[in-house]
Amino acid sequence: MRRPLERRTIVGRDPITIGADEPIAVALAAAAACELGRPAVQRGDIGWMDSGILHDTGVPCITFGPIGAGEHTRVEWVDLASVEACARIYADTARRLLG
Repeated sequence: MRRPLERRTIVGRDPITIGADEPIAVALAAAAACELGRPAVQRGDIGWMDSGILHDTGVPCITFGPIGAGEHTRVEWVDLASVEACARIYADTARRLLG
């Protein structure tokens, strides 16, 4: 007879949220729309990211990245053209925030 697997939470974090009117959100949305020619897809997601730690210290954070799938598996992939687009979007976002 097999014993059921025991599960326990080792580390857990509450999700973070950011208002659409936060300067980082406004700048990123504008930069993404300019680069992509359409609004970026917005979604909630799960996972561990440094943004949670930064958010807890009062630094407004938003995550944004390239097209891909299979994170941390043997079939992980990323679309290289979208990586290049992200680099341009990040630079434009910084310009919009810093003036």
